[in-house]
Amino acid sequence: MTRRMHYFGHSMNPVLRLGDGLLVVPFGERPVRVGDVVVFRHPDKPGERVVHRVVAVEPAGVRTRGDNCPQPDPWLLAPGDLMGYVAEARRDGRTFRVDQGCEGKIFTFQMLRRLDDLLSRLLRPLYRRLAASSPLRGRLTLRVLSFERPGGREWHLLLGRWVIGRRLPQGEGWEIRRPFRLLVDEADLPGEEERP
Repeated sequence: MTRRMHYFGHSMNPVLRLGDGLLVVPFGERPVRVGDVVVFRHPDKPGERVVHRVVAVEPAGVRTRGDNCPQPDPWLLAPGDLMGYVAEARRDGRTFRVDQGCEGKIFTFQMLRRLDDLLSRLLRPLYRRLAASSPLRGRLTLRVLSFERPGGREWHLLLGRWVIGRRLPQGEGWEIRRPFRLLVDEADLPGEEERP
């Protein structure tokens, strides 16, 4: 049965935004594909729905991740756990199609990622020097949020509505997206002593 629902969250920015109306279509006979934007019940919070993109379809299940999240979700879903895929969204009186499958992966995105990897390797020494002594640090209004997860406390660093960094319960340290490391002093963020 096709459902209509609203999107709440920031993990799928910029494809989906807070308050977008979604048309969710059941999979039926259609197979789940990498690149699909799917809706499922949160494994740890059954009353909560999650909208994320499929990043892997394995024999054991389906892996998902929000487009605005640096890491895949920690759970493995059975295809039956998926309520359906997001066929279209409505924002500001305009309806648009949400790309699925191969279209959802977009060839251009893959090429940009390869270019980004190449440039990262070439510019890494300069970036590290700048990050160590950036005069821009401390000039942004950042927020730090924490969430209790089954494995411990997870921290998120936000700039406005964007998640620019995360510290996972079993992680070695903060994962801060480029170029924000130039603007953030990790010493000012919660560290090992603040973990449970």
